Amino acid sequence: MLHRRGLGWAFLGLAGVAVACLPLLTFDFSPQTLFDSTSGRAELWRHYRAIYGADDHVIMALVEAPADRADTWALLAGLEQQITERVPQVGHLRSLTSQPVPRSDAPGSVSIGPLSDSLPATDAAAAALASQARDHPLISGTLISSDGSAVAVFMKADDDVAAMAVVRPVVQELRAIARETEAAHPGARVHLLGPHPYRVTVVGVMISEELRFVPLTALVLFAVLWLLYRSAIGVLIPMLSVALGALWTAAAMALAGQGINIINTITSTLILVIGVADAIHMMTRYGQERRAGLSRDDAVRRALSSVGLACLLTSLTTAVGFLTLGTAQLAILRSFGLFAALGVMLTFALSIVFVPWALARSPVDPVVRDGERGEEEGLLARLLEAQRRFVQKHPRAVAVTGLLIAAFFVAGIPRATVDNYIMEYVPRDEAILEAHRVLEEKLAGIVFLEILLEAPGGPDEPWLDPDLLARAADAEATVLADPAIQSVDSVLGLLRELRWVQRGGEGSGEARDALPTSRAEVASLLLLAEIAGDEGVSRSHLSFDRRVLRLTARAADVGARRYLELERRLKVSLAQAFEGSAVAVTPILTGTSQVGYGGIDSLIRDLLRSLGWAFVLIFVTLALLFRSWTLAALAMIPNVLPVVVVLGAMGWTGRHLETLSAMVFSIGLGIAVDDTIHYLARWCEEVRAGRSPEEAVTLATQRTGRAIVYTSLVLLLGFGVLYSSRFPPNQSFAVLATGVIASALVADLFLLPALLLWFRPHVPGAAR
Repeated sequence: MLHRRGLGWAFLGLAGVAVACLPLLTFDFSPQTLFDSTSGRAELWRHYRAIYGADDHVIMALVEAPADRADTWALLAGLEQQITERVPQVGHLRSLTSQPVPRSDAPGSVSIGPLSDSLPATDAAAAALASQARDHPLISGTLISSDGSAVAVFMKADDDVAAMAVVRPVVQELRAIARETEAAHPGARVHLLGPHPYRVTVVGVMISEELRFVPLTALVLFAVLWLLYRSAIGVLIPMLSVALGALWTAAAMALAGQGINIINTITSTLILVIGVADAIHMMTRYGQERRAGLSRDDAVRRALSSVGLACLLTSLTTAVGFLTLGTAQLAILRSFGLFAALGVMLTFALSIVFVPWALARSPVDPVVRDGERGEEEGLLARLLEAQRRFVQKHPRAVAVTGLLIAAFFVAGIPRATVDNYIMEYVPRDEAILEAHRVLEEKLAGIVFLEILLEAPGGPDEPWLDPDLLARAADAEATVLADPAIQSVDSVLGLLRELRWVQRGGEGSGEARDALPTSRAEVASLLLLAEIAGDEGVSRSHLSFDRRVLRLTARAADVGARRYLELERRLKVSLAQAFEGSAVAVTPILTGTSQVGYGGIDSLIRDLLRSLGWAFVLIFVTLALLFRSWTLAALAMIPNVLPVVVVLGAMGWTGRHLETLSAMVFSIGLGIAVDDTIHYLARWCEEVRAGRSPEEAVTLATQRTGRAIVYTSLVLLLGFGVLYSSRFPPNQSFAVLATGVIASALVADLFLLPALLLWFRPHVPGAAR
């Protein structure tokens, strides 16, 4: 292989094919990809979504402008007109100027229409209308804030506006309208909120992050490799090796139709950082053999034969760490694990094919200058020697100290919580995040919860029964009383307002929140709404057969943990509200947010279970390849420690586990075990050569310890690049990954040799 000239053309040709495939890669992200589509929640959600439409297609224009000014009402009218004319994919617009409400135009008459047939011409007229809107039960808190400083325009995108290629132009046009509106009305601010603007924001950041991370990671690796080898070719060989691996992985994703999403956006960075470690181990061993006097070809052969098996082991265990994500329910996680594992194995293949070939074919030695002999000296060599002496002098004390540290962090693990927030995927400097904060402070939140009250049995049209409606009103009040709920929309509000207006409004002396008292009155009020031309609320919140009454609650982004607690509370209180009713009522909770929070909570727990599988599979792999259960068990101890330390630290510091931070443990375990394998493989090699465990530790530390430090440095700096990400989860991933790698480095240099010297395990193939 060393002198095959045709290999160079093969590498070049395959790289060209991979580059040609890259335009097939797409960027997209939908929160629904994080849902467990096989769960009962998801099946229920799909069933009612088909009946009531997609609740995740709601878009909101939040306007920060005083409602007591005539200019604000003109702004709302103009905004609705522009959207209607320029964005045909959006309909069902509602604002203060268009929201239909029951009203009386003359004594004894009832109609349904906007608060006013014309826009207020003066600020005084606007202030009067704003006051009326703030007091209106169907408008206050949803279309206007209690202090009148913020108003909203609600709209709904068509159900076929789903793919990013369709969503992006719609959102871009709406944002252009918002900017033009702000320019025409100085002092007003118009924000776009909802799932579609959220998706476009996240995907835009994903693209910019991907274009920035790959060259930035490459620059960091270039700098580290230059410090190690001080040679352009010494930098070029490992860089080309990992670049080809990352390129072929991206091409495989493109050919398989797998786009870039919020989960796999770090794949290229992972492949670059992980892959360069094998190349460094290969080149470090090559340099040691060259300094020992071997020719370049012989040094390459020796490095490949001795380090190649260890690289195979490390690549397998890292790939296993990724493949354990295949136990998750979500396709997005399974595909990430599959392609990341594929990328790891591709870079391994390049490490044992391209790197040796390039070392032999290079016109000059990329690692060792001609005539250079002896061990490489320097500060690192002296530090490793001091560390080795300390461990050999106090092996039991080092091992016991490591286990005590592990026990401390194990105690913190139960304090770690699993949680997830919708907006934590949005960079902190994005305008949509500030708009989301304003929305939750001044209007109802962006999280929708559908509560369906089903009465499948009993008489026909059961929800015309006043007694059952009274129980539904009690249930609605219970929901509203929960501190997490900010508003509830239902047909009950429409019935109350219709009854109050029909009986004379303010001059009647009737209570505005009273419900109809007979079936006939309920039926007549619903008929009145239909005749008046507004079937929106009555049809969308009460089924045609009058057996399903729907409450739409809105809440703040409270997180998965608090949301699931809210769900449990509501189920109990809703069941109590209908105990003893003449007609059996079944409360059902569903909606996109409900499925999302529940699905992501299950996803994170799946990831933690995959960590358990990673431990088992990596242990079995080590036992089979080292041919010793004892060696495998000792090797796992310093690799359990980093995971325990980081997970326990999260518990002690009060940090919560979200999707990417939960992924880091399975991935980190597969990466952390790499250095353990290299150290243990070299120790076994020296023991088989007839050396004592102490002598084997000395040589393994001197000759492999350097490469372990180098690769750990590369991993730390490579993952550190993610800390510059604008995505908060990527920053958390970087912190946790560097914590795992740093802990693994300390464990491999101190705890592993201490355990080997304490237990002195038998090495297969060596004399006892």
